[in-house]
Amino acid sequence: MITQSSCPKCLGPLPAASRGLCPGCMLSEIFPELTTQDNLSASVLLPLENYELLEEIGRGAHGIVYKARHRQLGHFVAIKVIASGPFASVPVQSRFLREARVAANSRHPSIVRVLEFGKAAGCFWFAMDFIDGENLAVVLQRRAPSFPIVCEWIEKIALAVDHTHHDGVVHRDIKPSNILIDTDGNPHLTDFGLASVEDALDLTFSNQAMGTFHYSSPEQVTNASSDSAEKA
Repeated sequence: MITQSSCPKCLGPLPAASRGLCPGCMLSEIFPELTTQDNLSASVLLPLENYELLEEIGRGAHGIVYKARHRQLGHFVAIKVIASGPFASVPVQSRFLREARVAANSRHPSIVRVLEFGKAAGCFWFAMDFIDGENLAVVLQRRAPSFPIVCEWIEKIALAVDHTHHDGVVHRDIKPSNILIDTDGNPHLTDFGLASVEDALDLTFSNQAMGTFHYSSPEQVTNASSDSAEKA
């Protein structure tokens, strides 16, 4: 049986004869200046009418996040763009749009809200609330928070997750780097790029492990193992 293979970088489908990265990710590896942008070139390569990109504040396997300022209103936002830029595969673009929709429709104080979605220079982007602080992974590297604070963070994130579950959304990649701690000490859940949405097309392939292994739930690991066994 022929199984669907995917690019290990962007998770998009690979052409039948391809090995390794998909064509888009291969181009971004050969020409990193097209997708790896410093503070100056970011504004040039991603011209946004209403926002000025100031600095990169986060980077993951599939997205780059910048701090930005609204040109007319003056407030700060976070702008997320697809890491592979205009070379992103159709599944990656669809997953990016779904992430924006989920966060835009999740009204909860502990979920980072999406404000606007657009496309510039062939690259999709969306604007989010700017959380002035650090992600939990960075916080934990610097110091161990007290037990009462940990309990408070767990409670707030659990309530946020429960809120999404009532909306038919399962995050599937909850980990310290996807939880932002603001300057007041409040946690905010972000990055719904791998979320599963009820009554929507699942943009993943069978036998494809989702999320980050060290933070995966037993159900995720068990399901991946079961799929592998059935296809063997």
